Amino acid sequence: MTPNDPEMEFPEYSGDELDGCLLMEMAREATEARKQLEHAQQLLQDFLHYNPALTFIKDEEGRYIYASKSFLDYFKVTAEDCIGKTDFEWLPEELARRFTDNDNKVRATGEVLVTVETFSYPHDEPHSNLVHKFPIKGPDDKAYVGGIKVDISQRLKAESLSARLAAIVSSSHDAIIGTTMDGIIDTWNESAERIFGYLSDEIVGKSFKTLFPKDRAGEIDEMFEALKRGEHTDQYESPMLRRGNREIHGSVTVSPIRDTADGIIGASVIARDTTRRKEMEDQLRQTTEQLAIARDEALEASNLKSAFVANISHELRTPLSAILGMAELLTLSELTAEQRDLVTILQASAQSLLTIVNDILDLSKIEAGRLTLELQPFNLLFLVQECARSLAPSVKDKRLYLKTNVDHRIPEFVIGDSDRIRQTLLNLMTNSIKFTDKGGIDVEVVIEQEEDDLIFVKFSVQDTGIGISEDERRLLFKPFTQVDGSATRKYSGTGLGLSISKRLVELMGGQIGLASEKGRGTTLWFIVPFKRAEHQAPGPSGETASTTLPSEFSGRTILVVEDNSVLQKLLLKQLSNVGIQAHGVSTGLEAIDAVKGLNFDLIFMDCQLPELDGFETARQIRKW
Repeated sequence: MTPNDPEMEFPEYSGDELDGCLLMEMAREATEARKQLEHAQQLLQDFLHYNPALTFIKDEEGRYIYASKSFLDYFKVTAEDCIGKTDFEWLPEELARRFTDNDNKVRATGEVLVTVETFSYPHDEPHSNLVHKFPIKGPDDKAYVGGIKVDISQRLKAESLSARLAAIVSSSHDAIIGTTMDGIIDTWNESAERIFGYLSDEIVGKSFKTLFPKDRAGEIDEMFEALKRGEHTDQYESPMLRRGNREIHGSVTVSPIRDTADGIIGASVIARDTTRRKEMEDQLRQTTEQLAIARDEALEASNLKSAFVANISHELRTPLSAILGMAELLTLSELTAEQRDLVTILQASAQSLLTIVNDILDLSKIEAGRLTLELQPFNLLFLVQECARSLAPSVKDKRLYLKTNVDHRIPEFVIGDSDRIRQTLLNLMTNSIKFTDKGGIDVEVVIEQEEDDLIFVKFSVQDTGIGISEDERRLLFKPFTQVDGSATRKYSGTGLGLSISKRLVELMGGQIGLASEKGRGTTLWFIVPFKRAEHQAPGPSGETASTTLPSEFSGRTILVVEDNSVLQKLLLKQLSNVGIQAHGVSTGLEAIDAVKGLNFDLIFMDCQLPELDGFETARQIRKW
C-alpha cells in the first residue's frame, strides 16, 4: 500500500497536527540514528584503543591527532606527550626522521606503504615492527596519514631460530631422524642419507627397524616402549644396516618429542656411524693386551737387570775394596819413590772405579725404590768444609780457587741425611771442577725459606768454566748422558753423577736446577728442607775425626767373619797394624764355634755368608 492507495484509512488529523507528528517521528529517528552512530564510534574507538596493534593518525602537518592505548604503552608515553605534536617533538631525531620520511612517501604516492621498522627506543633490545601506513582524507581534502604497527620481534626470532635449527639438522654430521610413536620414520636429514644410503623419499614412511638386523627387533620394541613412558635411550650401541643390507656399527640416542601440553608425540633419533671407532677400539684393545704382555716382560727384565746390577756391583766392590786396602798397606811399607808413585796411581784408579760402581748401585736402588734416607742430626758447616777439604787436591792440581760461604743463620746442627747431602754436594763440586780450566769455584749455602721447624737450605756451586747452552741443558740430569757425548770428548765420566743427584734431591723433598751461559760458567744449585736439631749431634763438631783408634782398643780381641779370603786377610792385617788381636773365620757356623771357644770384644760380620748368612748367625750368637 502507498499513501495514495484509496483503500488505506488514516486517522483524522488536522494539518498542524499532521506536521507535528511528522516532526516528532523524524526527531525520534534522528535520535536513534545518532545513538547508533555514537555506539558505532565507541565500538570503533574501543577496538582501536585496545587492539594490540599500534594504531595512530597524523594530520597533514605530521601532528598526532590519535594514538591507541597500545601505541602509548609501547612507546611508554601519555596522550599529552604526543597528541598534537610531531615525531621530532618527542622521539629521538634519527627515529623521527625515519618515521616522517615514510609518512611523506604515503602523502606523495597516495598509496599504502608496507615496511619493517627496527629500532630499540624506548626498549633495551631492538624491536621489529611490521608497519602499514595509508593515506586518509581529512577535512577539506587534507592529506592525513594513518598507520598500524605490529611488533613482530618474537615472530622473527622464532623464524630465525627455526631456520637455524633447520640448518643445524641439515648440516649435522650425525643422522637426525624423526619417528612417530609407532616407530615410523617421518623425518630424515642429509647425514642420514649419507650414513645409511637411503634417500628421504625411499625411507620416510618405513619402520625404524629397517635400519637394524632382525635379531635386534626386540630391543628396538623395548626402546619405543620406554619412549612411551617418557624415558630416553642414551647411546645404544648396535650393528646397523645400510642400504643393501651392508652392516655398519652405530650408536643411537632416542628421546621423546613433546607437544606444548607436554604430551609425547614422537621420537627424535640421533644416530652416529661408529664403525671406524669400533675398529680402532678393537685394535686398541689388542694393542693394550700386547703392551701389557710387553710391560710384564719389561718389568721382569728390569727386575732381573736391577738384581744383576746390585749383585755385580757387590761382586765388583769386594775385589775393589781389597785392592784399595792392599794399596793402603803398601803405602805403609818401605817403598822406592817410583813404587810409591805406582801405588798412588793404583789407589786413584781403584777409587775412581769404586765411585762408578757405587753410582751404578745407587741408581739401581733408586730405580727399584729401595733407597732409603737416614735422618740424623749433623753439622752442616762441618760437612761443607769436609767436602771442600776432600777436593782441595783436585783444585790445587788445576790451579783453581775454591771458596765456601755458609749463612751464619743456619743452625749448628740440622736433621737430614748427611751422607746423601755430602754425595750430592760433592757431585756438583766435582762436576764444576771438571769443566773449569781457569778461575775457580764458589760454594754458597744460604737459608732460602723458613716454615715452622723447617728450614729450606739452598746449596749453590758457581764456576767459571765452559758453560752450557740452552739446547745442551736438557741432557744434563739424564742418566748415562753427557753434554759432549762424542767418542773424542775432552771430559770423561759416566754421566751418572748429576742424574743421581737429581734423584736424591727429589727423594729428600727438594729441587735442583742450574743457570748457565755458554762460555761464561755455570751455577748448579739444589734446595733441601731440614728440621732443626733440638740437641747437639753426636760425632765431630768442627774437627776432622781422627783415624787413630782410642788407646782402650789396644790389646782387644776381634773376630772377623768374612768368606772372601783376600778381604779377610786384608782386615786381619789392618787390625793388626793398629794393635788389635784379630781372628778370622769364613762361615757363620765357624763364627758360632769361635764365639763359644773365645771371648771376643767385637765381631765384624759379613751379611752374605755360605750355609748360614750373617743375620741368622748374629741371632744365634745373641741367643747363645
